[in-house]
Order: sequence, then structure tokens, then C-alpha cells
Amino acid sequence: MILFLKKPLGKVCVKCLATRTRMLEALTGIAQRPEWSGLDVTRLAGHSGYHLRVGKYRAVFERNDAAFIILVINIDSRGEIYKRWR
Repeated sequence: MILFLKKPLGKVCVKCLATRTRMLEALTGIAQRPEWSGLDVTRLAGHSGYHLRVGKYRAVFERNDAAFIILVINIDSRGEIYKRWR
């Protein structure tokens, strides 16, 4: 199951339907399988959670393996996503 903290997919440009679709497919894959092979997922340095890279966009999320839940905190462009933690 994928839970969104806000409406983060709205930040992925409307014209980039292919990127939005790839982002949703990647998040669904993360929720359904424990290994992340083929996906660009990295643990956040100094914070709990992970980030997923799809094109020029990043999704910051936390994962609950016991309940198979992905909590998507934010999705934004590479230049904007990390400003929250600086």
C-alpha cells in the first residue's frame, strides 16, 4: 500500500505524464517487493527514510516492511526536494 502525506505527484509537471507514471510504478514496486533491484533507491544520510530517483524528480519516503506500507513524504525536483533538510 502506498500512502501520500500530501499530494506530491501534483508537483511532477503535468506535461510529464510518462515521468508520473514511472514514479507510480516504481513506488508500487517498492511496496510489493523487499528487494529494490533495478531502482535507484538510496538511504537518506542522517535521516530516516529513503529517496527514489526517477528522471529529474526525487521521492522521499519511509517504508514499513512489516505492514508493506510506503509513506511518501514528498516528491519534487532534484533542486527542491532536499531544501527541507538543510
